[in-house]
Amino acid sequence: MNPPAVHIATHGCRTNTSDSSALARALVRLGFRIAEEPEGADVIVVNSCTVTGGADRDAGKALRRARREAPTALIVLAGCLPVAFPDHPAVAEADLVLPGADAQEGARRIADELSWREGNAVSGPSTAFPLEEAMHLSRFNLKIQEGCAGGCAYCIVPTARGKPRSRPAPDVLAELTAATTAGFEEIVLSGTNLLSYRWNPRKRGEAEPTEHEPVEARNASLDLAGLMVLLDRDAPHCHLRLSSLEPQAGMERVVELLAASPRWCRHLHLSLQHADDEVLAAMGRPYRFAAVEEVVRDAHRRIPLLSVGMDVIVGFPTETDSQFRRCLERLQGLSFAYLHVFAWSPRPGTRAAVMSPLDAGVVKERSAALRALSDSRRSAFSASLAGQSISVLIERRRDDAGRLIGLTDNYVQVAVEGPDEWMRRVVPCRMERGPGGRLLGRIQTCSP
Repeated sequence: MNPPAVHIATHGCRTNTSDSSALARALVRLGFRIAEEPEGADVIVVNSCTVTGGADRDAGKALRRARREAPTALIVLAGCLPVAFPDHPAVAEADLVLPGADAQEGARRIADELSWREGNAVSGPSTAFPLEEAMHLSRFNLKIQEGCAGGCAYCIVPTARGKPRSRPAPDVLAELTAATTAGFEEIVLSGTNLLSYRWNPRKRGEAEPTEHEPVEARNASLDLAGLMVLLDRDAPHCHLRLSSLEPQAGMERVVELLAASPRWCRHLHLSLQHADDEVLAAMGRPYRFAAVEEVVRDAHRRIPLLSVGMDVIVGFPTETDSQFRRCLERLQGLSFAYLHVFAWSPRPGTRAAVMSPLDAGVVKERSAALRALSDSRRSAFSASLAGQSISVLIERRRDDAGRLIGLTDNYVQVAVEGPDEWMRRVVPCRMERGPGGRLLGRIQTCSP
């Protein structure tokens, strides 16, 4: 009997990508195979996001499209949407619902639904990270933490992801080691709120420390900075990147560690959300702009060619014209490389859901102003790299001109002439300006 083929479509954040990877590995252990395309798949999994209303609609569209493309397949809805909104109409589009991120349980339920048993599998070659292989991914997303205890007025994530939980540091190191052994040269530490990472082995009832145990494991609690120190020292050779960070206590130490070791990518992405203090207070954010501004300026002082990106929400119901102008002016005075701009979306169950939304036209104009600022900064930052020698991760794809696509350690896409053998490798490149302002990378002292 041929093993069933499973196609996994991942929506949303890097944490969801990590969850999809874990589900794929659990399915392969049961004898399934992972399919790159949905056509012909026996199972199609939509791993959903629910951070905005648009994300909910995308999940519904994906489920309906899966039904059209594979009418005989088992259609599965997983991820955040069925946790946060179990009665959402999209949930009814699925044959099987897997709320949450328990990969082993999810794989078992899919197998049960198909009456599939591991003993039915045809033996053959397998890969340690089947989803990444099927989707031609070049970097590995390593989830170290999930959940959030924040009380932001607009956010459904605490409902969708639950309270903060952190993975034990030895488990993080073991999975990172497995990923590098499989050939990944860049690892992205992902989570809902990375700075809430805490691991206390004593509280988990683990064995008493020995005299040979790393000092970090003997501490009362290991935070994100402590984990960074441990990985920087003990992890196999690779580049390490942090995903999005909430502006909160501990950022200063993280910046110090980013500056101290060349293993950490020169990239800092902050969930700023707004630059006006009154709007931040209305949102329920626990910081004010001046604190974030100081961290960004300190980071630029410490780390040459640092790329700073920020999330900004436009159109929160209390946002006035003057508050938006203040936000725009403050961002204009801050050094950053790009913005991710989101329009506020009412999420049932949050405090802001009962507020009256702003005029859609006003929100569109404000979004356009911030995106124009972002485009300008992105172009300027890219241009500033010309003439620099920078490490580039070569991805497993090419552009329309047949050139390799790479991502610099400071998060700029570049085009590189070279063979397929360079794919998934971190290589030194000298940056040049190409036609239309495109950044080109010339490989330095690197043989295929």
